Amino acid sequence: MAALSGTLLNAATVLIGGLLGAALGDRLPVMLRENVVRGVGLFTLAMGVKFAIDTTNLLISSARWFSVASWARLWASTRS
Repeated sequence: MAALSGTLLNAATVLIGGLLGAALGDRLPVMLRENVVRGVGLFTLAMGVKFAIDTTNLLISSARWFSVASWARLWASTRS
């Protein structure tokens, strides 16, 4: 039951965040919206690197590293 309640809480927060974003997104300045997306991306990248470093399974670590590297290349290509 504890795992299910975490899943339901996550689904509820994603739903609420999506509704708030849809309702208020147009009212926020463009620069703020772009910075929020960049911040979420940077946080996700940092978490991926941390978990890849912390893992003891080389196969999982390699898969995470290639995934992080792919996202970093994708992000870099959008910056040019």
